[in-house]
Parts: sequence; structure tokens; C-alpha cells
Amino acid sequence: MSKPSSHLKVVSSDQRACTVVLKGTAPMTDSHGTGKYRGIHGTLSITVVNGVVFPTKKTSGCVQNINKAVRLTRAAGSGQVSL
Repeated sequence: MSKPSSHLKVVSSDQRACTVVLKGTAPMTDSHGTGKYRGIHGTLSITVVNGVVFPTKKTSGCVQNINKAVRLTRAAGSGQVSL
């Protein structure tokens, strides 16, 4: 599959809870396949949602270090493909 052509956008953030939610939707072209899926081709619309929770500081605020954050990613899509 080719890489998506759009960027994620912030749809929600809460500085007190140290959370952010990002979302993006992009078309993807499926043009590769192996084994049973050799010759697959078509176009899909994929939506990706990322939720990120940063650790809180002992005093106040967030530790803005992505390596210490908890991340959850969900991807879903639909489209037409042919073999």
C-alpha cells in the first residue's frame, strides 16, 4: 500500500489531563500483494486516530517527552479492491 497523503490534526487536547487526540483521513492505493493477494489493486479511505497521554509532573504540568507517553493508535477504512 502507498503511504497516506494527509497529516494528522489535533481534534482534542486537555492540558490538565496531559492528553491529546489526533485524527487524519487519507486515500490509499493498494497495488501490491503476495501469495493469495498477488495482483490486488484498488483504493481505500483510511482514518487513523492517535490518543496520547503524557505523564504529569510532580508539581504541575506535563512531561512532554513522547518516549514516556502512553500511545494508542486505531486505524479503520473501507474501499473497493479487486484481485
